[in-house]
Amino acid sequence: MWCTYFTEEPVRDLATAQTTDANLFGRYVRGCLEKGVYLPPSAYEACFISTAHEGSSIDRACEILASVIKEL
Repeated sequence: MWCTYFTEEPVRDLATAQTTDANLFGRYVRGCLEKGVYLPPSAYEACFISTAHEGSSIDRACEILASVIKEL
């Protein structure tokens, strides 16, 4: 389980989570979606990995997540 926040400081509580750049988060989600990685559309939802995900699928998703962040 993980969350992605675009902030200037580490997220430790609700107050710091709310400093996330919502526009940048939206661009991140859309970029991942265009490349086949489906993420929750809200910055305040968590992403989950389950036993249904295979190692190669997780590796590919991580590559896409990183590439989209670099594009931003």
